[in-house]
Amino acid sequence: MLLKQLFSPRRKSDERHDERRRHRRIYGRPIKVVLEDQTYKTLDWSLGGFRINNFHRELKRGERLSGVIGPFARVKSGECVVEVVRVAENGDIGAKFVEIAPKIFVAMAGYKER
Repeated sequence: MLLKQLFSPRRKSDERHDERRRHRRIYGRPIKVVLEDQTYKTLDWSLGGFRINNFHRELKRGERLSGVIGPFARVKSGECVVEVVRVAENGDIGAKFVEIAPKIFVAMAGYKER
């Protein structure tokens, strides 16, 4: 029951996105992500993952990275493990969460766009 409450339904504005997407994307509210001792700001994010640009080295699909995400809302930060799901020609990297600290996940799930 708790998980159902965490996943908000799609909004009409999200219909332009791929119908396979489970969670709505958030733009304009970047989150800091530290991967391999390098800090990045997300271009967009959802409860399923995020997109960043200009990673410090070449990545391949399927590669897993451990890191820290946050702060977000009133939560300082939390650990995460991500898997690279997309490497675009323009340098964008799409990653999905494999593991994420519950406190960060709950804070992200509670985010409401203004």
